[in-house]
Amino acid sequence: MHLTSYIGIGVVILAIGMIFFILKSSENNKNKPHLFSLVAFGLIILNWVLYLFDFYAIIPEKVGDLMFLPVWIIVTVIGFFAAYREFGNNRTFSIVNGGLGIISAVVGMLA
Repeated sequence: MHLTSYIGIGVVILAIGMIFFILKSSENNKNKPHLFSLVAFGLIILNWVLYLFDFYAIIPEKVGDLMFLPVWIIVTVIGFFAAYREFGNNRTFSIVNGGLGIISAVVGMLA
């Protein structure tokens, strides 16, 4: 396993921990994240896991190149939109979603 695989496993564990913490802390506040925000967060994490475990390299090169950038842009835009909608309800989850969206946008531009 490469270093990026270990980083990917760490990101997944961190994401699960953040979701657990956010849902646990929102039980007291009664401001649970919207389903759309949870789906956007899941899509961002899934896209990161696929990227870090070289999913786009496993499929044929033409198909991988064709679908990598559009999928990355769509997932990033969904993350930004979910963060914007969630900001009034649960700011903590909104900041997490927006931060991961920014990181995804930067990595998508550099990759």
